[in-house]
Amino acid sequence: MFLNRTTKKQLGEVLGISGPTAGRKIRGEISWSLSDLYRVADFFEVDIIDLLPHRVTQTQETPDSLSRTEGSNLVAGAGFEPTTSGL
Repeated sequence: MFLNRTTKKQLGEVLGISGPTAGRKIRGEISWSLSDLYRVADFFEVDIIDLLPHRVTQTQETPDSLSRTEGSNLVAGAGFEPTTSGL
């Protein structure tokens, strides 16, 4: 939508719903029908497969792909550091 400068109101018009309802669909509060996806794909001139979720294969950097004996070179996220005082 951003790349095409499309508003939720415009998307809603394509789907036959209001802009706020289109926003709820985008946020996942309302499910999409197959006919909704075909309309959106036609509107944006993309293949419908581009609108569907797909699995991403795990890479070496993902924690689930590491075995317990290999260790990890990943850095812990914020909040894992010990607190220091006086700095």
